[in-house]
Amino acid sequence: APPGIDELMALSRLTDEAPAGRALVLDTAPTGHFLRLVAMPELALDWTHRIMRILLKYRALGELDAPAGHLLRFAKRFRGLRERLADPTRTAIVIVTLDDPVVRAETRRLAERLTALGLAPAAAVVNRATGPVGPELGVPTFAAPLITEPVGAAALAAFAGAWERAS
Repeated sequence: APPGIDELMALSRLTDEAPAGRALVLDTAPTGHFLRLVAMPELALDWTHRIMRILLKYRALGELDAPAGHLLRFAKRFRGLRERLADPTRTAIVIVTLDDPVVRAETRRLAERLTALGLAPAAAVVNRATGPVGPELGVPTFAAPLITEPVGAAALAAFAGAWERAS
């Protein structure tokens, strides 16, 4: 199988089986892997179209209805996943980043690349913020303070209450 296809199938299945009206929160892989994952549905569709052309070209060599049927279902699944990911009423990408100049630059590039893919981020959280955070990404940005890891419901509520929206 092509690299990343297992992750793409898992993402597709997760989104298919998520209860209607319920939020599904995914803590994804780092930047490069995440970008590859969200670009995969388009790439997988391209693969299926290429394979279908080959199957159609050599149809006279044997029975190809079963493989063609599998490819069509595969293409339909990934077309639906691509549409879900690009629909802001069904998908919200929240970038979580760190309060560091190098990481901020990478985060800006991530936001730009996601936007170019039609997957504009909905918000950003700057984790372990040590001071004010600017709205550099063009989306609502929140500063989560640098504290020890919250343990328990009360500590988590206090942590969330300490967040500040960037001006």
